[in-house]
Amino acid sequence: MTERQVEAAIQEAFRYRHRITLWKIDAGGRGLRCGRPNGSAGSTGIPAGFPDLLGVEPVSGRAVFIEVKRPGGKPAPHQAMFLALLRSMGAVAFCADSVDSALRQFEGGAA
Repeated sequence: MTERQVEAAIQEAFRYRHRITLWKIDAGGRGLRCGRPNGSAGSTGIPAGFPDLLGVEPVSGRAVFIEVKRPGGKPAPHQAMFLALLRSMGAVAFCADSVDSALRQFEGGAA
């Protein structure tokens, strides 16, 4: 299973089970780029290490950030530090390599 497949499955599970829409955030620069007047590609402004998925809990309003990896994958040190920073600010933030892992951490109160 690819990282993108894990990501899509997590998005579907959170939408169905928790009514949370998780948006894909492109920190790596593969997707949409901000065009500059001279026609060159610019940056989206998303910092390196920013988690792949972002959502908001409907009742509490807390931000939810998920760094997605393919099965068995681990976050890079700068990604783990970014998740820790987000948790220190009160967000739900964690790394998941499967739907089960994501749901278990979210429902277990990963913060």
